[in-house]
Formats: sequence, structure tokens, C-alpha cells
Amino acid sequence: IAAPPELIKSWIEAFRKRTLIPGVVYLIEGFVVDVRECQPCPPGAVCPTCLEEYIVVSDAPSQASDGRISERELLVFADSARIHGLERRQAYVFEVQVTERRSPSWKPGSVELVRWRRAALK
Repeated sequence: IAAPPELIKSWIEAFRKRTLIPGVVYLIEGFVVDVRECQPCPPGAVCPTCLEEYIVVSDAPSQASDGRISERELLVFADSARIHGLERRQAYVFEVQVTERRSPSWKPGSVELVRWRRAALK
């Protein structure tokens, strides 16, 4: 039986400062401020390679204007099946974990989305 996720009731900035343990599932609350999904490639078409899909989760419903990831934002890698249905500027509770996965875009220690649900943030 798997251990229940560890609840972090703080904001993204506090989460980023924690020592995270690979394989442990953490719960975080935040707003989706950016979504990067790979677009499907029609049969027979030549499409650019899409190396990474991710969301940016923030303490606030909008991202910093310069597009960089701030201390109050978190880059969370995921595949399109897990990202599907997320809406920008909406509040969610996310189950995330630190991944040991190695690929061109997923470095060891990256945060990976496990699942999500809608939330009402104050």
C-alpha cells in the first residue's frame, strides 16, 4: 500500500525551498498560468519535434510579464494526457513528485505532475 501524499499547505515559493525526495508525492495548490502541450501531427505531415510538455503553476492567477519562471512559480513537467483539461488562471490542487527520469528535457530532480483536481483558492 502506497503512503498517502504529503500535504503542503503553503504556496509555491515555500514548496520550491523544500528538500524534495524523489518518489514522494506532494500536494500543492496554485493557479495554472501557462500550458505547453505538443500539438498532434497529421498523418503524412512533417512536424517539428516537441521535446517537452509542461505547465507553470503560480501563487497568483497571472504570470510575470517577462515570461520567466519566478520564485512564486513552478515548472511542472507532464504528458499531454495529464495536462488535458487544465485551464489558465484556474485554481487546482496538484499531486506532484520529483522525478528521476532522464531525457533531453526532463532533468533528474524535475517536478512531474501525477494528477490534479479543481480547487477554490482564497
